[in-house]
Amino acid sequence: MRSFRHHYPVRPVDTSEITLRGVGIHEHMKPGTVKRPRGIDTHLFVYFYTDAFDTRAEGNMHFPAGSIVIWKPFASHDFGDRQREWDHSWMLVSGQRVSREIRRLKIPCGIPLAAAGLAGLTEKALFEIDQEAVKREADAAIVGNLVQNFLIGVGRLLQAPDARTVAPVEYLLVKTYMEEHFSEPLTLGQLARRVHRSVPRFATRFKALFGIPPLDYLIRLRMQRAEFLLHDRSYSIGEIGRAVGYPDLHYFSRLFRKRFGRSPNAMRRD
Repeated sequence: MRSFRHHYPVRPVDTSEITLRGVGIHEHMKPGTVKRPRGIDTHLFVYFYTDAFDTRAEGNMHFPAGSIVIWKPFASHDFGDRQREWDHSWMLVSGQRVSREIRRLKIPCGIPLAAAGLAGLTEKALFEIDQEAVKREADAAIVGNLVQNFLIGVGRLLQAPDARTVAPVEYLLVKTYMEEHFSEPLTLGQLARRVHRSVPRFATRFKALFGIPPLDYLIRLRMQRAEFLLHDRSYSIGEIGRAVGYPDLHYFSRLFRKRFGRSPNAMRRD
């Protein structure tokens, strides 16, 4: 299939149910990485034809050739290969319909998923989505149906015996749970019980799978959200701290400074 890269200057479909921002097929990249520490405002789908890596010091996750990764809106991501050229297909899409289907199909986000047939499914779906998007009057319902069918296809392939992930399903689910409930007062004990493990075994296994201890990952999720909320000056620093799970302003500020090297107030002033 021919390669192309379309970042639509005007979003052809932009509703609460479905918003399409861009599509690329077989985009060939020079050595280097895509770094978005704050993520973007849409889901990001990436299929890797060649090996790629998360180059953050605390991550070091491998994205194998033949795998697909779905990042949620505003999820930090870093991928590519600093040493050699790499190749990928991608889509930027969001909306309530996308989120509902990902939840319904229980497709894990933020980690590589692999199964036979993913390359063909991805290319065909992205090509059809782009074909509708570039029409003079793109139909949101058609684009939504195409995206939904793509997600259903991914979900079905992941049920096949040869499908694989980089982590056991129960750990992927607890990681997703943390991403969805990070503002709540989560404890290691609560998280360990979700995978039926003792706290030490859970913490050791989580770090081995994802390259970061679970509590450190929880803090990272909270700090990323806090940094994003700082751009909205209608929130006070205390309100932001409470919104991400830290009612103690001084403790929140200390963790923020440790993460970013400066206080929330200093970052807001910049």
